Amino acid sequence: MNIPFSELIATEAAEMIRNTAAASEQFNQLHPAQLELIYRNNWFNLFVPKASGGLELSFPEALQLEEALAWVDGSFGWTITLCSGANFFIGFLEPAIAGELFSNPKVCFAGSGAATGTAELKADGYHIAGHWKYATGAPHATVFTCVCNLKENGAILKDGNGIAAAAAFWLYPSEVKLQQDWNMMGMRATASLSFEAGPLIVPTNRRFEIDPAYAVLSQAVYRFPFLQFAEATLCANFSGMAMRFLELYFHHAAEPDKAALKLQQELMQARDIFYEKINSSWTSLLQQSHIPDGLLTEISKCSRELYAVCGKLMQVLYPAMGMHAAESNTEANRIWRNFYTASQHKLLREI
Repeated sequence: MNIPFSELIATEAAEMIRNTAAASEQFNQLHPAQLELIYRNNWFNLFVPKASGGLELSFPEALQLEEALAWVDGSFGWTITLCSGANFFIGFLEPAIAGELFSNPKVCFAGSGAATGTAELKADGYHIAGHWKYATGAPHATVFTCVCNLKENGAILKDGNGIAAAAAFWLYPSEVKLQQDWNMMGMRATASLSFEAGPLIVPTNRRFEIDPAYAVLSQAVYRFPFLQFAEATLCANFSGMAMRFLELYFHHAAEPDKAALKLQQELMQARDIFYEKINSSWTSLLQQSHIPDGLLTEISKCSRELYAVCGKLMQVLYPAMGMHAAESNTEANRIWRNFYTASQHKLLREI
């Protein structure tokens, strides 16, 4: 396939991640050596400005790295993708708040985008309570984010269409209680635990808006609409996992059949289109300060088409790999479990 992943992640690092992947699954979170590698490479801060201690990668650069990390190991790549995607929120925080939170060299945001809490503004601040699922990276998170339905006089606020008004908030780890309830067949090392909070009272500056119109920082990435941002980052992970699964198939197959070769071609074509649209959108953002609606629609479309091709590849090649892929302690089986656990993400189930 000639994808230069080794240019994005050192061979020794990739070997260490894969060699500790089984232990990470048993540990139900990233292996300490894996976490240390992340901190050393600053991978939770892909989108954070250099002035705040981050890497400040362009969106295409970050996607290629996330794809490469998922190619090494699905849980590892997914954790970095979700946590760096949450650290991306620095672009929407008050400068003083951002300065405090990102002064920690191990800063890591974790949270949930589901509005499963409530927040009511009173004289002393927001009164928050709720329970949120699937906070990837929860054990090593230094900040938790949550979405709450807004209340007034005890009643949920709704817009003219009857839809509940909601807002995002951030909390300190001391303000939440983790629940050890991540018991999935795959993505075990992501430690995507549930957490609960409240009732507690927080200052009004805990609320923030994830929208290009509310970006506080000037970097172009914060003007990238979050829906397409999320779709693209997730689908880059599926591409990385699928390409590694295909590599393992070729390694174990005595002679690759025509179906596998055709799937390889389909995957490469879908991937090329995906990055073409991503690069076009990034150029538009840099040159015109916005991305046309038509191009955003194309990004959503090609992201999901890439995901669909990856899923097709997994479905066809899994039985073709025989019992090796069914053995729970093999890399092939771990990729399969990781892929299909991640496929249950709400954003992808809407396809």
